[in-house]
Amino acid sequence: MAIQIANPDVVRKIERLAATLNISKTGAVERALDAFSGTLTVSDRKESKRLDRERRKTAMLGILATCDRLPDAMPGKNDLDWDEYGLPI
Repeated sequence: MAIQIANPDVVRKIERLAATLNISKTGAVERALDAFSGTLTVSDRKESKRLDRERRKTAMLGILATCDRLPDAMPGKNDLDWDEYGLPI
């Protein structure tokens, strides 16, 4: 039985989930439905937690990279004097 999805945003989400999990689009829809209904297997939950950790790590690295680019966050780049430990004096 075929299902036609007319919403292109939903199709993109299914394709992105399938690519992220390295499974078929049918498998991605099945996993999403299982997650919604609370019937994920132990291995599915572990994979989901691993992906969540990776997303949090990527987000934190992005925040840190942004902070590194801020000129005022670096000693010597503003009007404050800094000690040898990087603290303002």
